[in-house]
Amino acid sequence: MFVDRQVVVEVQGKQISFQILAVLEFNSDRKRMSVLCRLPDGRVRLYSKGADSMIYARLAPQQAVEQGSQPHLAEMAGEGLRTLCLGQRDIPDREYQIWSSSYHEATVALQGREEAVAAQAEAIETNLTLLGATAVEDRLQDGVPQAISTLSAAGIKEASEQRKSNMEDYDSVGVKSATNMMEFSGEELHAAKGLA
Repeated sequence: MFVDRQVVVEVQGKQISFQILAVLEFNSDRKRMSVLCRLPDGRVRLYSKGADSMIYARLAPQQAVEQGSQPHLAEMAGEGLRTLCLGQRDIPDREYQIWSSSYHEATVALQGREEAVAAQAEAIETNLTLLGATAVEDRLQDGVPQAISTLSAAGIKEASEQRKSNMEDYDSVGVKSATNMMEFSGEELHAAKGLA
């Protein structure tokens, strides 16, 4: 529950209060959200939750748990589950004070606010320690598990859609792999959809 920018959680039968310092909202570009909070002992901690690829890209180097979790994430994704990871980092007080000032300036900027806020979020969401991973059922469409497995087996790292202004017609779908870039026009995409 929230009480005046605080969240109270029960841990092993004991209620613990965390002061919420900042919430870095989720959006489709970031594919993650984070919260900075002050722990009961006064330390500042960042918790970040999001797509496994987004959290992995922000982990501190050489974490053994990262390599141990990858096969489990691949298995869950192959079953059509949406995988999420959780990371954390303790932020030294001085770093937090400097960041907080810059973040505040970004949130009140009259021009380029969205980009400035995103840059500040990117700056603080680094060197995370992986806490764990989870998966949730994603009821999008039949065939999602097979599509994920096929894309993963092909070494495809990123898929993105570019849409025309009417948001109904696909302008193109680009799929980037480690070795090449394939482009599908809207006509080819609609034809492929007709085969499904």
